[in-house]
Amino acid sequence: MKDYLIALTGVPGTGKTVLARHLSKQAQLGFTTLSWVVLEHGAWSSYDAARRSFIVDPEKLCGSMRRRYSRGYIVETHWLGVFEECGLEPDAIIVTRTHPLVLYQRLVRRGWPKSKVVENVEAEFLGVIVQDVISSQYKTVTVLEVDTSNADPETLSGRVYEAVLSRRIPADFSCCRDWLELLTPKEQEILLNILSTTT
Repeated sequence: MKDYLIALTGVPGTGKTVLARHLSKQAQLGFTTLSWVVLEHGAWSSYDAARRSFIVDPEKLCGSMRRRYSRGYIVETHWLGVFEECGLEPDAIIVTRTHPLVLYQRLVRRGWPKSKVVENVEAEFLGVIVQDVISSQYKTVTVLEVDTSNADPETLSGRVYEAVLSRRIPADFSCCRDWLELLTPKEQEILLNILSTTT
């Protein structure tokens, strides 16, 4: 597994970094985030202060990705399209998912602006990242959808490691969670109130 390229994707706050750190130790893979690649290699053209985000320079980013991170790495990102754009094919795609109300609490604790919290909770609720995976060119790549809401990261990474290595997807890692079906009526009401207030 040392020469694998694993894409670890999910909405911000869903536990990508924690899972990736544990998994990289088990799988003996390097670990980086797309943000680190952008900053370390100067692969950005400007900064959007309102969104607290760098605007990526795709040419610089792809050059860095192809030179340094094409094999033997777990690359964490919420933008799966970077792999397609850079002509890289991961051996596995892991999508972290988190109960929308748990995610809301995590992002609020981070001190994020309300509009950014709501945007990301809505993206998780709607399964935006999973839809990106489904619509990607990677139809034969192993895809795991992992619920991190209340999971122990070490145990979870062990299960993910085994699933990637065996290419057998446990039922609870298969696509696709529909939070609308999984939330109780009370949770749906709370979530609707959160999503309807952006200020």
